[in-house]
Amino acid sequence: MMTKAAFNSFACSVMNEMDNKIVYIKRRIKSNLSFKLEKIKKLIYKRTLKIVATVKTTQQHREEQ
Repeated sequence: MMTKAAFNSFACSVMNEMDNKIVYIKRRIKSNLSFKLEKIKKLIYKRTLKIVATVKTTQQHREEQ
């Protein structure tokens, strides 16, 4: 049988450990999301460049005709 002080100490350490895990998980999610956001930004930028290049070449072909 645990004394009340021992139980409180145990409960406190469990809560601290859970808080640490929550902070760690939040940090991982945040870094993962920012990494994915950067990848999406790069993809959008590349696609935009391709679209601009396509539009420019189309305009040049129209002007030539």
